[in-house]
Amino acid sequence: MKRRLVALIMAMAMLLAACSGGNTAVTEGATPPEDPTASTTEATSEAGGEAGEQYLNTWYQEEPTSLNSTKGSDASSYNILLNIQEPLVRSVEKEDGTLEITPAGAESWETSEDGLTWTFKIREGNKWTNGDPVTANDYAFGITKSVSNEFYSEGMGWLMDCIEGANTEAPAVKAVDDNTLEIKLVRPTSYFLNLASTRPMLPIHQATYEAHPENYGTEIDTIEQCGPFVATEWTHQTEIKMVKNENYWDKDNVNLDKVSWRIINEENTRYNAFLNGEIDTVGTNKMEWEEKFKAIENVTQKTYPGSSMTYFFFNTEAKPFNNAKVRRAFSAAFDRQEAVDGLLNGVGVPAYGWVTPGITNQAGEEYRSVVVDPFKEVLDKVTDPKALLEEGLQEEGMTLAEFQPKFGIGGTSTDVRQWGDYYIARLNQVLGVNVDLSLNEWSAFSSQVNAGDFQIAQMGWFPDYNDPYHMMSLLLSDVNGVMTKYNNPEYDKLVDEASMEQDPAKQTDLYKQAEILLAEDSPVIPMWFAVNNTFRYDYVKGMAYSPFATQGLRYIDTSAR
Repeated sequence: MKRRLVALIMAMAMLLAACSGGNTAVTEGATPPEDPTASTTEATSEAGGEAGEQYLNTWYQEEPTSLNSTKGSDASSYNILLNIQEPLVRSVEKEDGTLEITPAGAESWETSEDGLTWTFKIREGNKWTNGDPVTANDYAFGITKSVSNEFYSEGMGWLMDCIEGANTEAPAVKAVDDNTLEIKLVRPTSYFLNLASTRPMLPIHQATYEAHPENYGTEIDTIEQCGPFVATEWTHQTEIKMVKNENYWDKDNVNLDKVSWRIINEENTRYNAFLNGEIDTVGTNKMEWEEKFKAIENVTQKTYPGSSMTYFFFNTEAKPFNNAKVRRAFSAAFDRQEAVDGLLNGVGVPAYGWVTPGITNQAGEEYRSVVVDPFKEVLDKVTDPKALLEEGLQEEGMTLAEFQPKFGIGGTSTDVRQWGDYYIARLNQVLGVNVDLSLNEWSAFSSQVNAGDFQIAQMGWFPDYNDPYHMMSLLLSDVNGVMTKYNNPEYDKLVDEASMEQDPAKQTDLYKQAEILLAEDSPVIPMWFAVNNTFRYDYVKGMAYSPFATQGLRYIDTSAR
C-alpha cells in the first residue's frame, strides 16, 4: 500500500484561492479561462477558429509536467489528460450542481456480491488517433502501469490502494477479452466508481508506450489519444492546442472544434488577456481587477466555495523539523485569517483542518461542517509559540540564534513574492527566526521536493475524489503523498480503521481523532481553503465548477460567441 503523490503546484494554490477550482473542465483547479467583447473581435479571431467554429481560449499558470498518466499529479497535466484520454467513467456535473457517474470508456459495469470484483464492459467503436480500437487491454495496461510498484510512487497510483496487488509487480487487473476488464479489490470500496474516473485509470496504447519507454508523454508525438479532443501542438511553456477528435465515440455531443490552453504565469498578463478577449474565463481576488471585469456588460461572475487548500509541509527527517514541537510552533505562529485578509483580500477561508470543504462522509454530510476546526483546538493551547520553538530546538541541541530555516515555494510571480515576504515577516515577528526564502520555477522546485531537498515548502492540493479518506491517506506512513516522510503508527491505525468503518458517525469520529493527532504532530500546516471567484464571458456555456467533476471540456458550448 505504498503511495506517494507530488502535490499540486503551489503557484496554482494561488489560483485555487483566487480563481477557479478543482480538477474541473475549464476553469479552476490547476488552470482555466475565457473570452472577448465587441471591441476585441480581432484578438479572438486570431486566437480562435474559422467562421462557424466553436472554440475556447483558456489557460494554465504552469507547464504540464507530463502527458504520461502514470507519472505526476499536477492539475495542469491532469486537465489535459481528461480531455485527450477516456477514463472508464466520468463524473459529470448536472445543472443542479450534483454529480453523476456516467459511462465513458466503459459502457456498463457490474460488481460481485461481496464488492470485491468489478467487471467493466469496454465500449466498441472508440479509437486511438492511429485508428486502432481502444480495448480492455489498453485499460489493463494503463492501470497496471499506474498501480504497479514501478510507478506507484511517481504518479497517483496510490489512489488505487484498494486494488488487490497494488504496489506489486502484478496488480489484480486483467483484460478477460478485448471488451471485458476485470479488477479485483482487497476490500469493498464504496467510492470505487469515483476512482474509476481518475488519472491512474486512464488507458495507454501499449505499443506506443513501449516505443517510447523513456520519454512517453513528454511530446505530442510520443502518445496516442482517445478522448473527446486531440492535442495537436505543444509549444512548451507557451501553449497547448487541441481539436475535436473525429474518432471519439461520442463526437456528436462534443461542441468545441478547437481549444487553446495558454501558459500564462503572470496574473496581470492573464487579467489583461481576459479584458482583451484573448482568453474566455479568469479568476481573481484583486478588487481593482474585479471591478474592471464587472464593468464588462457580457461577463458573468460566479463566486463559490472551493475544495482546494494551500498548505505548508515539513521534511520531518530534516533536523530540527524532526521535532513535533518545532513544527507545531511554526503552525501556531500563523494567523490564518490575517493571511487570508492580507494576501487574498479576504477571498478564502482559514484552514484549521486537513480534509477540504465539499467532501462528504458516508452519511452524506459535509465532513468539514461536522468536524469544524480540529487544528484550532490544538493550536489555541500554544500560548507562546516562540517558547515552544525554543523548547523543541533545545531538545535537538540547537539555539534560536543559530537556527535559520529554509522555506521553498514553487513560482516566481509577483503574488508569490508577496506571499514569501509575508511569511518571512510573520515568522520573524512571532518566532524570532530569520528565514532563508527560496523561490524557484515549478519544475526545479518540484524536483527538490521529490528529492527531499527541503525543510519547509508550500503547495496547494485539489482532492481527487469525494471521500475523507483521500485527504487523510496522503499522510499515511506508506504513502508520503505530500513528501513529509511523516510516520506515526497511531495515525496510520486511526485512518485505516476509519476507512473500513461502516458506521458513518464512528468513521467521522476516527477521522477527527486522526486530524487532532495531525495538529499535534504538525507535519503539515493547513493555511486556507479556496473561495473561487471566477469571471467568464456569457457565451461560454456548460462549464463545470465541482472539483470532483471529470467531464473535461466535453460539454462546453460557445456557439453564442
